[in-house]
Amino acid sequence: MKKARKILCLVVACLMALSLLAACGKTTVSEEKQASTQKADDKSSTQKEADTAKPSGPVKLKFTFPKPVDNPAMKEYIKYAKEKLNYDIEFVDINPVAQEYDKKLSISMMAGDAPADVFYYYAAILDKYIAADTVLPLNDIAQKANVNLQTKYGTGLTVKDNKVYGLPQTRDIWVTLYNKKIFDDAGVPYPTAEGWTWSKYIETAKKLTNPSKGIYGSFMNLDWDSFQYMTAHQKGIPDYKADGTSNFDDPAFIEALKFAHDLAGKEKIQPSILTLKSKQLPWDSFGTGKYAMTVNGGWSTCFVMDKKTYPRDWKYGVLPMPYPDGSKPASSMVIGGLAVAKGTKNAEAAFKLAELFASDSFKFDTERMPTRLDMSKDEINSYITTNFIKGHEDDGVTVEDYIKCWFNPEITLTPEKVNGPGASVINSTFISEGELYGIGKKSAEDAMKNVKQKADTAIAEEKKANK
Repeated sequence: MKKARKILCLVVACLMALSLLAACGKTTVSEEKQASTQKADDKSSTQKEADTAKPSGPVKLKFTFPKPVDNPAMKEYIKYAKEKLNYDIEFVDINPVAQEYDKKLSISMMAGDAPADVFYYYAAILDKYIAADTVLPLNDIAQKANVNLQTKYGTGLTVKDNKVYGLPQTRDIWVTLYNKKIFDDAGVPYPTAEGWTWSKYIETAKKLTNPSKGIYGSFMNLDWDSFQYMTAHQKGIPDYKADGTSNFDDPAFIEALKFAHDLAGKEKIQPSILTLKSKQLPWDSFGTGKYAMTVNGGWSTCFVMDKKTYPRDWKYGVLPMPYPDGSKPASSMVIGGLAVAKGTKNAEAAFKLAELFASDSFKFDTERMPTRLDMSKDEINSYITTNFIKGHEDDGVTVEDYIKCWFNPEITLTPEKVNGPGASVINSTFISEGELYGIGKKSAEDAMKNVKQKADTAIAEEKKANK
């Protein structure tokens, strides 16, 4: 009997223990409701924090360009971005002078402290920013935005190691402008675009030059870097060798230097660099009406379009850039682009802003040529008519004249400037050495020898700094 009681007590104890465990694991309806309410409160709190973190109002971005903040075009840029993207743009005025803008931007970029989310760059300098890892590659962002950059912009893109770092915002193709009055007064027929070589340019300019009347057949800024190697680039001669050193010992560069300064020294068709310096002839002297022709970037159409700054009583004509005899038609071109700083806090928005300006700025900034390759014939005709024909019908210039200059697939587009390692030093050295040759202080061979030496040093130093 005692043994039976013990067994019975043990069974009861086990049942009580199991009952207690079951009770511990069970949640009452009241408890479930309380837990659900707490969970909802936690979720609500998290959502409130997320909502608070979201920026209110339009996207805010900083944008910089080598123009002053009160420039009408800059105001149009900001207005356009507001209309199309509802962005709030702060324009950062670094410096309106190209060289100073470039210098100050470089200091900031190389220090990893970009002054703006989206910035304008000159093609010759972006490589340095890419090497310093301060520029954002755009391939993935563009793909996400469903923008085919290659189809839309082609060779205008700044690409390195198959990554796109810059979009072309300006595509400046060189042209020849000529003063029809000087041609008429000299009884010289207007030149035509077909077969417009440098020899024909010189031959024509000689017929128009009349120093006794203060008339020259040509005016070009011989103290600018581009003119020192202009014909070498038109011939397709590369600036760098396969081993990365400079290619300025190629005979084509000595020939190019001689050619530029022979226009004044040998051919006598324009003021020499010494005259340019001593008389302080301005870079825009063609606008004075004393020079029959000028060859320069497409931006130089301001000489004939802007009658307020350059009042004139003469008509003008336009042709493509002359090309070297024996070569195919070729024109200098410089790309100015827009890049996104790697430190931007809103990469997708910054890309959209850069792409909008690259695609559409020619619509409201009349100094800018379209960079898009996907424009229809009607769009091209409308662009030319609106910006260069309307209001200037008396000049007798046609849409076709401009198409032959800027939208002609027969013309090979070559770099206006040296682009790549050491470019800043190289271009400035070309200016100083070209000037010494132009005023007779150095031979062309000695000048180019010094260019080659300084170029190779600059290339080596830049590569070392980027390691």
